[in-house]
Amino acid sequence: MRTEVFKTIFFFTLAFAVVGGFFLIGDIDVIRAQSGSVPLNGWAWSSNVGWISFNCAATGTCASVNYGVTVDSGNGQFSGYAWSPSIGWISFRGSDTTGCPQSPCQATLTSGAVSGWAKALAGTVSNDDWDGWIHLAGSGYGPTLSGSNFSGYSWGDDVIGWMKWSTSFGGVTLASNPPTVTLSGDPLSVPTGDTSTLTWSSTDANTCTGTAGSADWLGSKSTSGSEVVGPVNQTTTYTIQCSGLAGTASDSEVINVLPPDFSLTRTNDPIINFVGSGGDTSNPTRIRVTPLYGFSADVALSASPSSLQGQNVTYTFGDSTLSSNEYNAGSSLTITIPNPISEGIYTVTVRGESAGGLVRTIAIPLEVNVFTPGFEEI
Repeated sequence: MRTEVFKTIFFFTLAFAVVGGFFLIGDIDVIRAQSGSVPLNGWAWSSNVGWISFNCAATGTCASVNYGVTVDSGNGQFSGYAWSPSIGWISFRGSDTTGCPQSPCQATLTSGAVSGWAKALAGTVSNDDWDGWIHLAGSGYGPTLSGSNFSGYSWGDDVIGWMKWSTSFGGVTLASNPPTVTLSGDPLSVPTGDTSTLTWSSTDANTCTGTAGSADWLGSKSTSGSEVVGPVNQTTTYTIQCSGLAGTASDSEVINVLPPDFSLTRTNDPIINFVGSGGDTSNPTRIRVTPLYGFSADVALSASPSSLQGQNVTYTFGDSTLSSNEYNAGSSLTITIPNPISEGIYTVTVRGESAGGLVRTIAIPLEVNVFTPGFEEI
């Protein structure tokens, strides 16, 4: 009885394809021309009905019979037609699968898993008990996508039986690469409470989500773009994850928070002019503090070396500790050295130490000039 039913279906399908072919091909052309649809390629295999072609490219008939199964890159819904030489057109269109035996009816690819139904259209108008339904995924079975390759099984009662998508049986593939995403930050290091700009781009993705970082970064993103994040109050890892039909990809960037810091500057170089055997004191220079990255601690000033050419050096600061409101005004510094000392350029180091133990220094050239007293007859 099964053989007779199958023969009836086979010959009816051939007639259906010839008589209704122009209608079907017209619909298929429209579907394949829609933007955002990704074609499936290759063959599935049924031990009952044989090979099932998912794209006319597999049969070399696109010039005369243009058909194929596609997936919408936005919502993952299947559309279009596959072809079996034994049972004819197999529809993945939602309009053909309405009223399926068990919801959901729409064939859909979600997170790499296929669900819903397809329908062999010859079963719709046959006079036997075959209804043409193919359950794409059920309890314990169903195709899944890894990279661009499908694997697994679908089930069609009575006629089709197990419909195998795996590459070991010919293989159904998705004409889409796994998604990629890159994320970068500028700047990568910021003072506490400052902001940074994150820039990202993706390929073969239809959705992106900020999954880790400051609260303003979390949530839905476009598939490419730039966004200012912050204030960044601590070193933070920002992550974006993008998903496409062929999987997901993620990338991360670390925005570092710069610790408070400071530097020292001087207004001019001190000079000592020795005349005779007495000591002398330099002209004053002013030492200032430049705060960085929110620095505000008190800075204690000192200088070295303690002697030059065996002579003790005296450093006199107008204010030996600068608070934050004194940074810009700074502290005057004079240097006193007794004679004798050779003429030349000496290096003096001014040291600033914060209340938290942070030390910064500045090297200052000290010019020493020696003049010998004399007289001139006139």
